[in-house]
Amino acid sequence: MGQGDGVLVQSGGKSYLLDAGKSQAGPKMVDFLRSRGVESLDGIVVSNPDADHIGGFLDVFDAFEVSTVYVSGDPKGTATYNSFLRAVRDEGSEVVESRAGMQMEWGSTHADA
Repeated sequence: MGQGDGVLVQSGGKSYLLDAGKSQAGPKMVDFLRSRGVESLDGIVVSNPDADHIGGFLDVFDAFEVSTVYVSGDPKGTATYNSFLRAVRDEGSEVVESRAGMQMEWGSTHADA
């Protein structure tokens, strides 16, 4: 795997996407999610706000409803991150700032931040 890849977690009928790669990866990420039967995302996780981790999310927001967005709390003010935050607001997703030691329940899977 290269820098800024994405990981799909599907468990107990829920779908979560961790990172989405660079903006150029967005259409491929959407195609991949559709090929896995994803119709909406229960959550997305932003491991860090760098463009190679969040750029593809703009296409994901256009293609799918996203219920919850987990952000790292890193206050990067890049143009890409600001565009991402605008897309989150437009989507109406709940925003959760993940903290070290935080436990999340995703379907039948438990994840630690």
